[in-house]
Amino acid sequence: MAMIAAPLGGDLNRAAEIYGFTWSLEIMSLFFVVSRMYSRIKLTRNVWWDDWLVCVAFTLDFIISVIWSVYAGRGYARHLYYIPANQIPDIIKLNTISRAMCMFSISIGKISVALLIERIAGPSRWRKWLLRSISVSVFITAVITLTLFFAQCNPARAVWDKALIKEGKASCWNPLPINTWNLTIASMITKNVDANSLLTESV
Repeated sequence: MAMIAAPLGGDLNRAAEIYGFTWSLEIMSLFFVVSRMYSRIKLTRNVWWDDWLVCVAFTLDFIISVIWSVYAGRGYARHLYYIPANQIPDIIKLNTISRAMCMFSISIGKISVALLIERIAGPSRWRKWLLRSISVSVFITAVITLTLFFAQCNPARAVWDKALIKEGKASCWNPLPINTWNLTIASMITKNVDANSLLTESV
């Protein structure tokens, strides 16, 4: 690609690193999720929403790992300099799909943690409603963020196929408001994590 300087080290493919890192973590996650569900179903016989939400979050994460493996298998774990321009839309498309699923996997995982804290902390009206408010806010902001991400271009395909914009077949919003929103959401999620940590310490 003419506008990108040739990287040091030549045409390196980091697919093996993606495979190793992604699937080693996925296998570890599978072990912990299966162990948790076994103990809740067979031993304590006390399965609740937090357990099922962990399963949903893991399922989404597993699909993300498959997408990243497809991404690496197509040769996209290389520097952009060495990837043909006609493959760039496919790269952004795979990233877009995995980004959407990551957003909900993280959100659902956080909701599961909040419900777990509610479960082990004992009866407390203020803690219950605080945790549930955090859970609802996390999920709603994930939906809004994803909606804005796809709505910023018309048609939505222009999010990953930038050639449509150059050809005058699509239009997109100014990215500044979207980026500002994303930074705001990142800050809010950090505050939610801090709130969960404080509640955990008070248990």
